[in-house]
Amino acid sequence: MLNSAHIRSRRAIPRWSGIAVLVVAASLGLAACGGDDDDEGESAATTAPTEETTAAGGGGETVDLTATDFKFNPDDPTVKPGEVTFKMTNDGQQVHNVEIEGPSGEAEIEGDVQPGDSGEVSIDLSEPGSYKFYCPVANHEELGMVGEVTVQG
Repeated sequence: MLNSAHIRSRRAIPRWSGIAVLVVAASLGLAACGGDDDDEGESAATTAPTEETTAAGGGGETVDLTATDFKFNPDDPTVKPGEVTFKMTNDGQQVHNVEIEGPSGEAEIEGDVQPGDSGEVSIDLSEPGSYKFYCPVANHEELGMVGEVTVQG
């Protein structure tokens, strides 16, 4: 005859084994997501790299920006002359945007980017030099949400 302690311990085994399976599966899933960042030759210490991409209409570069409250990362990317796309991910708690002052005008993401969302904007940066970018929302620029892209080449 089985006592109640024996029955409880037999029920605990399937419950804990199910949790263990979920933990192992989640760990494997996370491990599969990482480790491919070295393809671009960037340092592992770089959290938001500037990547070169090849567009269908020629060449171009993409700057991956992370916006938080109240800064950009990176805040000092370097690119080659040409059409540059800024892809911004809003990891902050506030609405953000990015506006770039280029040699022939300004460009910004159409519509502000909500927390957790992303947006992108392209601008012609064909002339070497340094160009300011900032968050045009409310007083975010005054709070330090500013960067400078350097065009070399």
